[in-house]
Amino acid sequence: MKIKKNIVNFKKNIVSKFDNKIKYSELSANLKSGHSIIGRYPLNVQIQTTSSCNAKCYFCPYLESWHKLNPGGMDDDTYESIVNQLSEYTIGKFCPYLENEPFADKKIFDRIEYGVSRLNCRQLEVATNASFLNSSKIDNIIKLFNPINHEIWISFHGINKESYNAIMGLDFDKTKNNVLELIEKSQDSNINIIIRGSGQSRKKRNEMPEWFDEKEFDSFWENEFAKNGFKKKPRLNYFTYHDRAGQIKRNEINFSSIYRNNLENFYCCRFDQWAHFLYTGELILCCMDYHKKTVFGNINDNNLNQIFNSPGYIRLIKSGIGVEPSKPDFICKKCISPGG
Repeated sequence: MKIKKNIVNFKKNIVSKFDNKIKYSELSANLKSGHSIIGRYPLNVQIQTTSSCNAKCYFCPYLESWHKLNPGGMDDDTYESIVNQLSEYTIGKFCPYLENEPFADKKIFDRIEYGVSRLNCRQLEVATNASFLNSSKIDNIIKLFNPINHEIWISFHGINKESYNAIMGLDFDKTKNNVLELIEKSQDSNINIIIRGSGQSRKKRNEMPEWFDEKEFDSFWENEFAKNGFKKKPRLNYFTYHDRAGQIKRNEINFSSIYRNNLENFYCCRFDQWAHFLYTGELILCCMDYHKKTVFGNINDNNLNQIFNSPGYIRLIKSGIGVEPSKPDFICKKCISPGG
């Protein structure tokens, strides 16, 4: 089974590299001709409606992030302005979260409902640690999400109290019960749940902690599904953690590597297929920019069309693809996982 999966991943990587070459050529040509960068593909969007996250994930930069140190929430006018202006674009994924816990926002259901009503998006995506869920919120999820195409990503990094608490610092039993209640109430609906977990490092080093592997993760959840008699089961997605482009500073999960000294011919979908809004209304280049180093505009100062055609944005993209020079610690040079 593992050999088959490795073969599939190998084939995907080959296709992805070829696809990226094409997209790089197209993006480079647009930059040279002065044509707009945004619009060749459906625009995927992440919106940070609140800076808050209650988890303390060992392999997440949140605890030292700019927005953790500068807490706040997005005001209604800013949120509505973003959504209203996005309605002029073809939207792929609509993600009302960015580097935060979406259900920490007390207005999240209203915000999702407004976004879905205004945007002709192909898919709603919500990633959550599920610790804030309760019966009422789960009922709201079923009601709101059921009629639309969506994915609910649940981050559950652990297979027992010890590993879960060590990685996430949340209440294992409470959160597991929240997840199980969501699954139970989803049995006769179209709710699409993906449980994601990581217990091993992308790079094998002695100092990098390991808690569980893919087989143990799958076994844990399959046992829970069997105990509860679930006929409709969520998908399981095990992945290896990394240092989020070198953004983690507080512990040994910092690979301290430059993966590409030269960004020539480098392409990432975050350049021209995504938009990332902080709660301040500012746009950043990438979902891994936890320290706010790549700001290129603010929706409260200029409209989206102006921002996407601004010299600051063009210069940032040119640096990303190696057309213009970038600093030695430019985020793309430190990224082990382009795209996310």
